Amino acid sequence: MTPTTTRPYPIVEMRELHRPSRTGLWGIGPRTRHDVPRPREGHFVLVYKVGNRYVVDNMNLGPRDDKVINASQVTVVDLGRQTPVEVELTIPSRDHSFFTVVVTFACSVDEPVEVVQGGITDPGTILLTYLKNHHGYSQMGIGFPIADVNEARRYINAQLSAYATVCEPEIAGMSVTMASVEVRTPAEEKAKADARRQMRDWHDLENERVDLDGELRGHKQHTEHGISRTKQENEHELRRSAQANDQDYDDADRRYRHLREDEEQVHSIRAARISRAARDEERRDAIAARRLELEAELARMGMTEEYRLTALRANAELLDDPVRALQLSYLSGNMTAAELARGIQEMTDHQAKLDRDRADHQHEIERDRQRNEAGERRDQLEFDREVKRAELAARQAEANRQAEEARLERENTRERESLAMMWDRHDKLIAKREEEERRQREHADEIAARRANENLQRQVYQARIDLGKSAVDRGLLDTSSMDIAEILRLDNNGMPVLAGNEPGQLPDQPAPAAGGESGAAPGDQPERDS
Repeated sequence: MTPTTTRPYPIVEMRELHRPSRTGLWGIGPRTRHDVPRPREGHFVLVYKVGNRYVVDNMNLGPRDDKVINASQVTVVDLGRQTPVEVELTIPSRDHSFFTVVVTFACSVDEPVEVVQGGITDPGTILLTYLKNHHGYSQMGIGFPIADVNEARRYINAQLSAYATVCEPEIAGMSVTMASVEVRTPAEEKAKADARRQMRDWHDLENERVDLDGELRGHKQHTEHGISRTKQENEHELRRSAQANDQDYDDADRRYRHLREDEEQVHSIRAARISRAARDEERRDAIAARRLELEAELARMGMTEEYRLTALRANAELLDDPVRALQLSYLSGNMTAAELARGIQEMTDHQAKLDRDRADHQHEIERDRQRNEAGERRDQLEFDREVKRAELAARQAEANRQAEEARLERENTRERESLAMMWDRHDKLIAKREEEERRQREHADEIAARRANENLQRQVYQARIDLGKSAVDRGLLDTSSMDIAEILRLDNNGMPVLAGNEPGQLPDQPAPAAGGESGAAPGDQPERDS
């Protein structure tokens, strides 16, 4: 029945202060940092005793302050809110044992000066006295055996909670409330609970072992079936993928041949059209050159205007292009030489434009051809990629299947190792339990043997008593000088012995009295034992 404290509370430290040395301007110097304790800032305050009054310092007064210099005592007070203080007490039970009760109080310092004046360094002692003032303190657990600790918990908790409600705990300068009441489980009940828990654990382990064994067999069968099914599905998927790839390859090849034939046909048509246009241009150029030669020849020969007109009319059917029409107009006097030159220049530009268009057309044909070839290469690459993708998918499926088989094998190995470890622990537990049972049996046998020996000694001693009584009743000692102690001697076979050493004393019998009372004391003791 002691209060449990882990550190000084609420007074953490109390220190006497002496007058500081006479230094400085007024003959009184400041206090040094070793004179005044400086606790952690936060929920600590210093209380100085200056004369007959107390001054609270929230870490604001310096070593040169008059109150600090004139103080004769300083106290460090803990202002922490709801600080737990445990009080432990024992309450007797019905079966002559004890319940251990731990009551936790939440304490807070409201007036540090009152705490210092009261010198409260251990509130647990005050609270222990407060609990003992309960009118039924020693009777709270008397109605419960130690095995009914749960019922005792409810009753004791209700009693102390009601007591704290009706009569609140009071400590000067502090506010105190009862936080909790705990009735700890006795050691013997804890041992019984541990034994029952071990038995339940053993049964649970055995049941779990049987269940795991069945689950392992079922899981192994399911795994083997799943592996076989996965293997069949992968093989079917590979065959289907190969057939799909072959079909895609045949379709792509047919499309490629059709495109090639169409491109060749278009190219031949365009080449024939370009060749025909080139032949027409060459014929027109030849006609123009021949007309220019005739005009030059006529000019050299000085032909008359009439002859020139006649020749022009004769060759008018040859003028089938714009250049010849311009020349005919010039020869007819319908246009000037400048207009003729401008017209010929326009026709030349037009011819150049036609040449450029022809070149562009050739370039467009070449670009189409390159585009078609690029498309064919692209289709081929796409087809190759599809083939590689199908091969990669097949390899990936095979790798996944192998990985799944390896994973299932690892899981089976781990489960087998786990079961082996569990069985090993189970065997060790059974061996340990058998060893304990053997020791208990040996201990019980020793106790039984010791009790049998004690019973035998009591029977021997009772036989001696009966023999002595029989001798006295028959008057054998009236005419004999033998002592009654000699008559009560028995040998190892239970027969009387008339001489020898004194008989051994039983451990639970008092020593025989000296003199004439030696015969009466042994006779009285068996009656008390009976």
